[in-house]
Amino acid sequence: MLKSLKDLLWLGTAVSLTLGAVLFTLDFTRSYDGLLQNLSSFIQTHKRSVTLSGAGLSNEASNFDTYTGLDILYGLRGWKLEGAEVSINGTVIPDAKDDGALPSGLYDQDLGLAVALLDLEEDYKAYSQLDKQGRLVKISFKLK
Repeated sequence: MLKSLKDLLWLGTAVSLTLGAVLFTLDFTRSYDGLLQNLSSFIQTHKRSVTLSGAGLSNEASNFDTYTGLDILYGLRGWKLEGAEVSINGTVIPDAKDDGALPSGLYDQDLGLAVALLDLEEDYKAYSQLDKQGRLVKISFKLK
């Protein structure tokens, strides 16, 4: 009788541990699924960006990517800091004037021109030009 009671207690313990592990796994899976749902909506709003890891690329326009107008506006200053010439629908965006004496309106002339040329919700095709070291020299955006 005592052996049967011991076996029953061991069986109860094993079942409890198994159920606990299953419930823990289901809870972890549910939270992981929620994370993936939120992450996928974030990723889907971003378009591919220009990759600058093109070893052996020449001066030819070699990258073709799609950007929204908002992506272009966001990346404009970064491309300018890299020393790239940026053009939108054939209009070259001038460098921002970095002079402390100038009012902020003059400093933001490049962004103002970009906003005037861009439709922030439309898609643009990007044509990039790299030098022999793989650095971005020129990037042109044309409305699709």
